[in-house]
Amino acid sequence: MRRLTTPTPEKERGPSNFAPLQAVAAGDATAETKMNENFAPVTLFAEDVTKELDKGLTAEREAKLAYVVGALGGLNIVLYGPTGVGKTVLLEEARRLYKGLDEDDVSEIPPQADLTGKEVTGGIIRSSKEITENGHSRTETTETSITGILRPNTRILHGDEINRANPLAVGAMLNGIERREVTVGNDKVRVPDLEYSIVALNPGTTDHSVFELPAALVSRWALGAPMGVDPTTEDEILERTLSRTLSQPEQMQTVIHIDELRKLRALGRTTIVSPDNQENFKSIIRDVQGHLRDNGLNEGLGRAGEQMIQVASMLAAIAGRAYISRADLLQAARFNLFAKLGPTDKGNPQEAINDVVENSRAKDEEREKWHISREYRTS
Repeated sequence: MRRLTTPTPEKERGPSNFAPLQAVAAGDATAETKMNENFAPVTLFAEDVTKELDKGLTAEREAKLAYVVGALGGLNIVLYGPTGVGKTVLLEEARRLYKGLDEDDVSEIPPQADLTGKEVTGGIIRSSKEITENGHSRTETTETSITGILRPNTRILHGDEINRANPLAVGAMLNGIERREVTVGNDKVRVPDLEYSIVALNPGTTDHSVFELPAALVSRWALGAPMGVDPTTEDEILERTLSRTLSQPEQMQTVIHIDELRKLRALGRTTIVSPDNQENFKSIIRDVQGHLRDNGLNEGLGRAGEQMIQVASMLAAIAGRAYISRADLLQAARFNLFAKLGPTDKGNPQEAINDVVENSRAKDEEREKWHISREYRTS
């Protein structure tokens, strides 16, 4: 196993730290190569995690990429598809990838219709009962303190069949997965070490025990991936499944200490949108928001835009690039549309993705024509 040596980036990029980016923008190939080399630990992490996930999950390349990006970026991931496609591997088995992760550090949202918000966040549960003594009745109230599912020491939060959990209980965890804090009584309790959350569901399930997904939860998913639709051939899947059946199945090995994820995340966040892609990014996020609104999801530009830039940043770092490319932005849009439209069955995410890609290509061509026309007029 390769040892990942992670440089610690500066918390804030001052004038001296910004100088290498200015050199890259000026076309200094040496400066760009040196900057790109800084992302080697992120690239190695992505390669090693994918290699380990391959041991337990055949194909599903996009779902694996969503997992890697979500874990790196500290983001919220949703996987959806029929039973038996490997969602559990990414939900539960992936914890084996990290050293220093105790069993108590992983919290699970159970698929229970009677789950309460107090069970998610913890707090005081009051119960009352009538007591009759000597012909007189009185009410006795008892208070019981319970520890929530989402605790200050939680590092990973996961939940299978999330659409079977009580929406009111699910709502209690929203601040936890976004702001890293939960409300317990009149107090705010921090969940400072939560690395990422990952949930799964089967959107094809229609029985009475399934709830409609709360829009507030859907809005917080930055990455989504459908499973069971990977283009890998059936023959390859059958061959790899047979080889596992005939031999001792490989166990996932640890890749990195859980505490090192923060350093990799900080490194990934030093990537920036290239000057040539500033307008591209704005138009892509507007297109994504338009498709979400057209399908009944009133998503603000701020949250969706922040999610997409965080995802695109990690994609660029994984590829070993200081600059976020158009392809990174479009993949981020793809993940976002899959996250918001796929599980809710409110629209066709693939059609929306195709439209965003086509619009981006058309606007690129328009900008190119404008530059050519401008150069012609000024020559």
